[in-house]
Amino acid sequence: MTEYLDHPYIRPRTIQARIYQQILFGTAIKENTLIVLPTGLGKTVIFMMVIAHYLKNFPGQAVIITAPTRPLVNQHLESAKQFLNIDLSDIHILSGEVSPSERSNLWQNGSVFICTPQTLRNDIISKRLDLSNISLLCFDEAHRAIGDDPYVLCAQEYSKIKRDGRRLGFTASPGNKSKIYEILDNLRLNQFEYMDEDHPQVKPYVHDVDENWIWVELPEEFQQIIDLLEGLTKHYLQYLKDIGIVRSIVISNNPKSKLLEIPRKLNSIRDQLEDNQFFGGMASYGQLMLLYQASEMLETQGVHTLHKYLLDKLDEFRRTHKSSLRRFTQHPDIQQVIQLTEGLLHNGIFHPKLEKLQTIIDDQISSHPQSRILVFANYKATTQFLVDQLSENSQLSVHRFVGQSSSSYGKGLSQKEQKRVMDSFRSGIYNVLVSTSVGEEGLDVAQCDLVIFYDVTPSATRLIQRSGRTGRAREGEVVILITRGTRDEGYFYAARYQKQKIRNSIKEIKSELSKSKEQKKQTSLDAFLTDDKETASEGEVATTQSKEIDFSPGNNPIIYIDHRERGSSIVRELLNEPIELRQESLPVGDFLLSDRVAVERKTGQDFTTTLMRGDLFDQLIELKQTFQKPLLLLEGTISSSMSPAAIQGAIASVMVDYNIPIIRTQNERETIDMLVTIARREQREKQHTPVIRGSSSTETLFDEQLSLLAALPNINNVLAERILREFKTPRQFFNASIDDMRKVHGIGTQIASRLDQLLSTPDDEMPE
Repeated sequence: MTEYLDHPYIRPRTIQARIYQQILFGTAIKENTLIVLPTGLGKTVIFMMVIAHYLKNFPGQAVIITAPTRPLVNQHLESAKQFLNIDLSDIHILSGEVSPSERSNLWQNGSVFICTPQTLRNDIISKRLDLSNISLLCFDEAHRAIGDDPYVLCAQEYSKIKRDGRRLGFTASPGNKSKIYEILDNLRLNQFEYMDEDHPQVKPYVHDVDENWIWVELPEEFQQIIDLLEGLTKHYLQYLKDIGIVRSIVISNNPKSKLLEIPRKLNSIRDQLEDNQFFGGMASYGQLMLLYQASEMLETQGVHTLHKYLLDKLDEFRRTHKSSLRRFTQHPDIQQVIQLTEGLLHNGIFHPKLEKLQTIIDDQISSHPQSRILVFANYKATTQFLVDQLSENSQLSVHRFVGQSSSSYGKGLSQKEQKRVMDSFRSGIYNVLVSTSVGEEGLDVAQCDLVIFYDVTPSATRLIQRSGRTGRAREGEVVILITRGTRDEGYFYAARYQKQKIRNSIKEIKSELSKSKEQKKQTSLDAFLTDDKETASEGEVATTQSKEIDFSPGNNPIIYIDHRERGSSIVRELLNEPIELRQESLPVGDFLLSDRVAVERKTGQDFTTTLMRGDLFDQLIELKQTFQKPLLLLEGTISSSMSPAAIQGAIASVMVDYNIPIIRTQNERETIDMLVTIARREQREKQHTPVIRGSSSTETLFDEQLSLLAALPNINNVLAERILREFKTPRQFFNASIDDMRKVHGIGTQIASRLDQLLSTPDDEMPE
């Protein structure tokens, strides 16, 4: 007879009483814990158990679940509704689709909040929520908490403001030892728990998963294409070898990881090279990256994907006239490759994997007609091709499962469409899904009987995530298709090695943490069921002892930061300073320090990029026209393919011709110190309070139109005025094609494409 948990905040007969989940729950309510648990073993259930505990024992306080994608956020919403025995009106999703003012109200009226880390980060910076009133902060897919990921700032601020608050992270694939320690540090976690399929308490709930590797050989018909691509690759490697950048022209000795180091190596010996050698080296690097991609597509995907890739590059060249694409697409060898791929496609020669895939799926459906099959492929072009090929089998109902972004490789799926496809897969309307990486992480992909890797990922994390889609409710099988003697083979062994390394790292960390602190006795299920608040909160500090940092304007200077900077690491560091940080959409500049001082911050790379793009001085002109004392802050070393004379000339022009002082800082730390010093001096000593102002009055219709356009990403007032001169009205610009947008000086392909996506994507597909 199945035993269910009995708890006032858990709906009756919804959660089975599993000992391993109770053990992990016991740790999670006593320590700030990172839990590593294989996919399918009920992390959501543990989340809900811990949430129920905190709702019961800390009445009046709320809990937050963060998940990296909106589909995952919706999934947690469904779980909360299913398991938590609370008023559904107390459960809220907060996303970028909800206005900031509405979010401010919602934060004050609810018990359970589910949001993306981007939304939580933005509301923390803007102080829309009181973190001292949050008793628990949960991080789903915690392995993302690396570098400048929003998770890091959220954990930092929560631990600072709610010192007795509880933090809980979950992942199935944490990475290697150094990454695990980084995750623990970034999320301010001090306990680490791991259970795998071999744990005695887990074994009863795990189903066998057979893993089979099927090897295929490249057909002879591919050889001529391979020879052409390898010949060109060796040509560019030879050039780089001649100038001392690489040691060998043997392709296997120059994997992608080494190729990515070429720009750094070129810059490191810039002074030793002639200009033509340096630029020739950079050009060779660009060609090698294009050739590497082409070779990988042929070897691992097939002729169809390679052909689509080459045609896309040809189309991109016709639109942009980039010299690198001209050199690539117009080379006689590449032209010949295009002709050869067309011939193979005409003759029905794609890739030997396709035939294997069809045979495996046919056998599975014939022997088990009710099967659910998930096929993973790394490229969108491949997913559509496989759907088309598999759909020729009348026994199969096949659909793509991809992310929201659209491209020449196919239209993306909105959040609503993803849910519809997944629901249809669960109900049996579709029995085969062909998925990109969107099906790997976290999403509740229905129980699959068979998971097939059409290609191999070199990432152990992704290998673990993909394999975890089967063996959840019944026995399953994983099949990995590997092309012998290609990148597939190298990726396969690399992923297996990393996977074993992760297992070893987990054991080492568990042992090290156990030795570094006295082990606390695991809390049993009794703590979860008890009504004794004192017992249930063992190891926790009373909530009334929470301490907050005083950010009131009377005590600390105010610094306004432009909303485009909110994802940078400098924001995280500024939040540790004795200042009041406010996030706004500044009309110009990155930081506003007083009513007269605004700062445009440029790293060395930013400086040269905007200089070459032609909009550096436009930005500075607008800064000078808007503020009495504009400043340009240059952070770090300026290293560029531009000549030193050109860079020095630009710096001299900024200071002499535009009369804008330049502040040089060595690193981010010096930048922060300088910003705080200037803000304190301006506001305390000079009594200049920051005031956000536009570059001009918005009384006229023209000025209002300028403000409307300048609110778009990467569009400042100067570009906005150019847009109006070119298109006459904002509506004409909003309806323009990418090519027409590029007619405006300062708007390149990248900015135009981003604007086109922003203006044409339905609101339920909008990125956070």
